[in-house]
Amino acid sequence: MSKKESNRDRRHEVKVRLNDDELNYLNGKVKAADMRSREQFIRQLIVQGNIYEVDYSFLKENNYQISRLGHNIDQILKRINIEKSGIVHEQEIQEIKEAMEKVWQLQRSILSRQP
Repeated sequence: MSKKESNRDRRHEVKVRLNDDELNYLNGKVKAADMRSREQFIRQLIVQGNIYEVDYSFLKENNYQISRLGHNIDQILKRINIEKSGIVHEQEIQEIKEAMEKVWQLQRSILSRQP
């Protein structure tokens, strides 16, 4: 768009409905970008902006696995509390360590998938 273009050259109007939060967010972005108007800001987004689509579907399975591991740890802790001896057996400590290692493996898996 050249500087010589005027609003008269822009004959097409596009309307967008926003809720209060969206409008406040837009106004904040316009102010932060130091634009003179929302119209200028939106026009620049259309011409120069990029939209990225990120697929986070793999997180569903990871979240499920982490939830299961948390449940396993809870079961181990319940066994310890039921004994009421205050003694934690080596087997229980090992089970907790193994569960936590699985959590860390899942976290590393998540981080390795990010762009």
